[in-house]
Amino acid sequence: MKSNRLMIAAIVAGAGATVILAFFYFHRPADAVVKTAPSGAPVQVRVALVEEKDVPRYLLLTGELRAEKESSVATDAAGIVVLASIERGMSVKKGDVLVKLDDRNAILAVREAEANLKSARADYEHARKDLERNEQLAKVKAVSDSSFQKAKANHDISAASLSVAEVRLDKAEKNLADCTVSAPFTGFVAERKVQIGEYVQSGTVVARLVEVDTLRLSLNVPETAVGSLYVGQEVSFTVGAYPDRTFSGKIKHVGAAVRDNSRDLVIEAEIANSDRLLKPGMFVSARLVLTPAISMVVPGNAIRTEGANSHVFVVQDGHAVEKLVETGVPAGSGVEIRGGLKPGEKVVLDPDAGLKDGSQVRM
Repeated sequence: MKSNRLMIAAIVAGAGATVILAFFYFHRPADAVVKTAPSGAPVQVRVALVEEKDVPRYLLLTGELRAEKESSVATDAAGIVVLASIERGMSVKKGDVLVKLDDRNAILAVREAEANLKSARADYEHARKDLERNEQLAKVKAVSDSSFQKAKANHDISAASLSVAEVRLDKAEKNLADCTVSAPFTGFVAERKVQIGEYVQSGTVVARLVEVDTLRLSLNVPETAVGSLYVGQEVSFTVGAYPDRTFSGKIKHVGAAVRDNSRDLVIEAEIANSDRLLKPGMFVSARLVLTPAISMVVPGNAIRTEGANSHVFVVQDGHAVEKLVETGVPAGSGVEIRGGLKPGEKVVLDPDAGLKDGSQVRM
């Protein structure tokens, strides 16, 4: 009996201790955290110092390529189109015929003007000789003053008629030349606007030409960045047609005023395009090189990226401390760090997937 009572007492005492332990566990403070020291041997790591270096600065912009020369070529005459052999994309040289109008009336007009000029010259020569003869007679009083004045008037009238005939011939020859529309510069046909047999008026656009060996890149720079612009500044860009290739040029023109509505400034860069890969009208993603600035830099293999966050491990007192960092632009083989680190700190290179915050490390 006595042993039974002792057994029961022990059971009751054990149960009571369990209840007490459970009570303290479930009623512990909410901010109490049980910390366990990292276990295992220290992890061997390689490190690099956080350095301050000159880091290039870039302004990311979008823009559009335009032809250095672009012209909507128009005719200065009216008539029926009899020749239009150009096609879209065709290469033309300065002076090549683009379109020709029916020039039969213009040729007849030139012939008529030439005949009128010939007649006017003959009249003028006759009047000139008559005036010279009357001048000699007038010196010896052998001709009346009225006859002399009449000869002089005839001379002046014939001289004016000769000038009018010369102008009319020039005009007729111009009208004849205007029946042929030629390329004003060497380039490519972007579009033909007329067809054979079509009647056009003076001023009608017959073709659009572009010169593409040199292009202009038009960019809109925010007002806040205007102070960083200068002629000769380097700009690099990519286009959708060649995403793996980077093109470059230099700023040639800087706008004189900021636009009211968009609060930006238009600049233009000159782009060499001897291989003619780039086309006017292409949209580009550009990067404008600004003045370098001093910033922290770490090797690229020190950064671990998870989603939108970038982390590094810093060695402090023999332990790895994980830190969230703000990255910037590439800087050679490294990456700019804009926040989260201090110069001189030691960052772990190629951190192992098993490396955790607080892990013991040795260098």
